[in-house]
Amino acid sequence: MGILGVIILSFISYYSLLGTEYITGGKFVDYLKINSETIKTEDSFTFDIMQSDIEKNQLILVGEVHGIGESENFDFNLFKKLYTKHGVRNYLAELDFSQATYMNQYLENEDDSLLHFILKNWVVIQGRNNKTYYEKYKKFHAFYSTLPVDQKFQFI
Repeated sequence: MGILGVIILSFISYYSLLGTEYITGGKFVDYLKINSETIKTEDSFTFDIMQSDIEKNQLILVGEVHGIGESENFDFNLFKKLYTKHGVRNYLAELDFSQATYMNQYLENEDDSLLHFILKNWVVIQGRNNKTYYEKYKKFHAFYSTLPVDQKFQFI
């Protein structure tokens, strides 16, 4: 059965849940209809649909699709909006303590060899030597370097 069986079982489970939700008029379908936004990949993110949720909450979690550059662009642009419009100064990443420390050192001095070291040893396999992750953290550094000393953000 192997991997093909797992894939087929996953599809059956997913579409069974989706079908049950549609048949019963489930709350998840209605929620997603109201709270979903689709944009073309070449368009800019506005985050308008999230505005009221952002204002009410102190923790914003973002999922991603690995291997697609738009996820990293979304992540960076959302953080930049949260920073500029809502005063967010901490970025919680899938890093362990030492990697977060190295990432904060990278922000301070833009040592590309340090960024390569961090990405090479990243606990998240998809982040290792990943060009889009590399470019995302270069953007974080560029943004960081424009900020006054007393308004810098940090990775946690």
